[in-house]
Amino acid sequence: MTADSSIHYVLGQHDIISSSLSVEQVVASRALKQLSRRRRKCRLPTERLHYFNVYTINLCRISCRIEAALHLCGCVPFFYNIGKTSCTPAGLHCLATRFRVWYKTNCTCQPLCESVSFKQVLVKKTVLEQANSKLETQIIYPRMRMKRDVLFDISNLIVSLGGGAALFLGCSFISFVEIIYFVLEYVTKKFHRYYHRQA
Repeated sequence: MTADSSIHYVLGQHDIISSSLSVEQVVASRALKQLSRRRRKCRLPTERLHYFNVYTINLCRISCRIEAALHLCGCVPFFYNIGKTSCTPAGLHCLATRFRVWYKTNCTCQPLCESVSFKQVLVKKTVLEQANSKLETQIIYPRMRMKRDVLFDISNLIVSLGGGAALFLGCSFISFVEIIYFVLEYVTKKFHRYYHRQA
């Protein structure tokens, strides 16, 4: 669950809050994992970032802010413990004066190919006369999960081309292979005859 989608409750002395959360899981197929990052348009958690060993959207944003801080002021805040030069008071002042540019940097972080997210389904608040604050949380586990997969791969392309050729030309993919085979066989026989005449 990302920091942007955090769920917050304000619990008073006399409140009972009952909350139900549903879990959504997205997994990536083996075929999707074999595609390049540019083609799949998402990242796997095991793919490294420049400063971190794993990938999450939050770590991607932190990496982006680290790069922006280094570019603007030549240092990083002390809480980004990455082995780069920590900001002195002058560096912190530099970051403070450029806070909007530094912190609000537009980072192009790709979504995760595999993720688990929590969504709030139901919230019920009960107010009691006596002080007895309590938070009850029910997690609804998924009965199904979503799978990211490749919709159209090379085998689908061959099937589509073969089907189109069979429909419009009256031949199949095997016919094309046979034509190529016979052409190659003819060329190799001609080559052998020519070679034997020269020898």
